Amino acid sequence: MPEITMPAGKYFSLSQMVRATSGGQTRALLMRNRLLAQRAGIEPTIVTFDASARYAQIRADLREQGQLVDPMRLLNIFEWYREHSVDDLETVGPALPLVEDHERVDEAHPDGTVHRTRYWNAQTGQASVHDYRRPDGTVYARVGVSQGGEPYPVTLVNSRGFPVAHWPTEAEWHQHWMRELTPPDTRAFIISDSRYELVNILGLQGDQFHIVHLIHNIHVGRPRRWSSPVKATYLPMMAAISQLDGLVTLTNRQREDLSARYGATNNLYVVPNPVESPAHPDPLPERANKRFVIVSRFEPQKQLEHAIRVFALVLKEEPEAMLDIYGDGSTRGIIEAEITKLGLEKSVTLHGFNPRARETLWTATGFLMTSKFEGYPLASLEAMSHGCPVISYDIKYGPREQITHGVDGFLVKRGAHQDMADHVVELIRNPELVAKMGAAGFAKALQHDSTAFLEDWRTVLDGVVAAKGRRTTLDSVTLTVTRLVVSRLPSFPRDRVIGRRPRTQAPSATWRDRGKVKFAARLEVDGHSAGATLDSAVLTLEAVDSSIQPIHVIPMQVRRDGATFELTATVDLTSAFRGMAEATRSLRLRLAWENSSWQTTLSPPTR
Repeated sequence: MPEITMPAGKYFSLSQMVRATSGGQTRALLMRNRLLAQRAGIEPTIVTFDASARYAQIRADLREQGQLVDPMRLLNIFEWYREHSVDDLETVGPALPLVEDHERVDEAHPDGTVHRTRYWNAQTGQASVHDYRRPDGTVYARVGVSQGGEPYPVTLVNSRGFPVAHWPTEAEWHQHWMRELTPPDTRAFIISDSRYELVNILGLQGDQFHIVHLIHNIHVGRPRRWSSPVKATYLPMMAAISQLDGLVTLTNRQREDLSARYGATNNLYVVPNPVESPAHPDPLPERANKRFVIVSRFEPQKQLEHAIRVFALVLKEEPEAMLDIYGDGSTRGIIEAEITKLGLEKSVTLHGFNPRARETLWTATGFLMTSKFEGYPLASLEAMSHGCPVISYDIKYGPREQITHGVDGFLVKRGAHQDMADHVVELIRNPELVAKMGAAGFAKALQHDSTAFLEDWRTVLDGVVAAKGRRTTLDSVTLTVTRLVVSRLPSFPRDRVIGRRPRTQAPSATWRDRGKVKFAARLEVDGHSAGATLDSAVLTLEAVDSSIQPIHVIPMQVRRDGATFELTATVDLTSAFRGMAEATRSLRLRLAWENSSWQTTLSPPTR
């Protein structure tokens, strides 16, 4: 019997790729599926879409590491069609033509056969198409090569060389495969961990499919406020929020930021990463008081060169301190250069990737994290589960939600090298504090156990099933403002009435913080839903400062007649904009209807 009962259905997790050496996002994906298999009796399937020929070895490595267990499955779309016959399908055209007047190169498969043949135009040097081959050398798929990120066509071919299916885009191919993997009339939960693959899979139609996306990282750029520009790679996903059955964040803070920006729709959920607390050695090994650890990908996001600079400051106070760094990646050269530049070769050691690196957390004095941003870092939770205090930059998102400053670790402002170094020295010189923080870390990690995690996911999946029949679509929203009047111009004496502004005074482009606004409008909504009516629509008038939260909700009277809403409000500007900067504040009208939302900004009147 499963320990936890989850909603019935097929469970899929989508990832662009999976590698045995991948970082926290992949490990979190594998952990989720492993817990579903071991604790909930689910037979989860992880599906990938990259053209790697090495998935047999990847599975073997993951099984050896204990990250892939029965009955979990790891499937790859290219590998699937290489191994599964399509000869029972009707042909849809003449035999696949030869690719002539092109250079070609065969790429080997680990089994010694040809994995794919690449063709390119010798004159332009541009790739044309790729033929993917079965072990017997026949082509099973001809795949176009994307030019500038544009969609590319895919043709599926039988063993006799005849096309049996053709899709203008890879997205349609991916959707077809997901339908093949899902039995008819069977509910399927498709949890996307890849914002790139999510866009390809959104076109899946039918009530049987429940599409949920999990955001693993921060979605905005600097200065990383809720209103900061959205990163380009996240824009397609953000544009599709209303199409998702569920959008899951790792922290409440990120959900609040999304809600502040896109609307408080009913498809936003929070599921923090879990940590599998290891069995505690008995007795616990003695903890060194001068050795610190980092387990991380070597990528720009992680800013490991900052940790090197911090440790240079530490060594001025504690020359015998040591820093062990486990991992690898694209910034290894930068990190090595920083170590050499600061003369830290004897104090900082790069160990490379080691699947057992976390075992060193039992004896380390502390764990350092200097990332630019995170989603909900798994590495820091793992450190706490080993009783190893964490010293981290206070960034969005995660560290503040995990670490209680001074209790189970330390939070410092991003870039505050000296502050971080001071805390490292403090732990070196105070073993009792290390022990106290370690015990608090054990307790904190237990709050992120597998039971809480699976119960959170059950809440999400129960929610998306319950809401499926009430999903909505907004076709158009029309706002007609019938009154928007400031009762008294705030920049003039109180006896000056509206309309008496001196001709030399330009109209205000922003709302002032004195006076009252009389607002009235008519909102006409054109939308549809199978099970929801506009009775569940929520309209709000809000005072917003794009540089801060929270947002102030302003009392507004709403009366609905069919698809038309009559809105009236009196806004006390002093109260509404209290604590908000003039240059970044606005009045915003919003509509949230189940999974759909709409909003607009009200401009101050010129007279």
